[in-house]
Amino acid sequence: MSGLDGTIEADGDSFAELLQIALSVTADALSITNLGKMINERYLHHYMSHRMQVKHEVLELQKSENRLLLHPEWPTWKKSTGLKYGQYKCRKAEAKKTKKYFPANQVKGGAGFIDFALGSYNFPVIAIEVTTKSGWGHEEVVYDLMKLLDARNRTFKAVISCNVILRELGVAKGGHKVHLNNRMNEAFAEAKKRLGNYLCKDSRMIYFFTSEISPTDSRHWHYDCKKEVVVENLQGELAGIFAEK
Repeated sequence: MSGLDGTIEADGDSFAELLQIALSVTADALSITNLGKMINERYLHHYMSHRMQVKHEVLELQKSENRLLLHPEWPTWKKSTGLKYGQYKCRKAEAKKTKKYFPANQVKGGAGFIDFALGSYNFPVIAIEVTTKSGWGHEEVVYDLMKLLDARNRTFKAVISCNVILRELGVAKGGHKVHLNNRMNEAFAEAKKRLGNYLCKDSRMIYFFTSEISPTDSRHWHYDCKKEVVVENLQGELAGIFAEK
């Protein structure tokens, strides 16, 4: 496996440190306060990149001897910089209301963009995708999972899907709660189905989190890798989710 600087990795120290930072910042993002409709995904992106920089100088642009370890909007394919990983193509679905993405080859496809890639630019080892909405953004999450689970993005050792749902009137209850849980599991199933033979079969570490956050309460969900299903964190606290890893 290539190391952070493109060399063969001799040990896991650098990766372990970056993973700790990535998970810590993800926990921060999943526990934000619901400040109302003004908050969107861009706020969360800036917040997360700032937190990463505070915890560890992953983005140093003034000293030429320092390596860049944080790459926002990292493209999976870019000819000018030599990136040749997964490619994807958008298809407009029924009545052209919904855009759906599928794996593609280099003749018909284009780059997918990872919200945050950590490691060296050419050989990132951690990928983080983020959504922030007032409800469940199914197709967006499916596409994110496709990129994270794509075997062609072969240098990824750990991938994180961080999803924040900002509720106005409290977390989902009753049938709405069951439906949300089903949709999260359906997103995994659909992403794997679309990837087909491109689905990674390596030892990639998969982290998936969703937080419902309202002004009065919150609920957290996570992907149980052993059971391969998204479940509610019954302890209620984020610490319980990360402790399982």
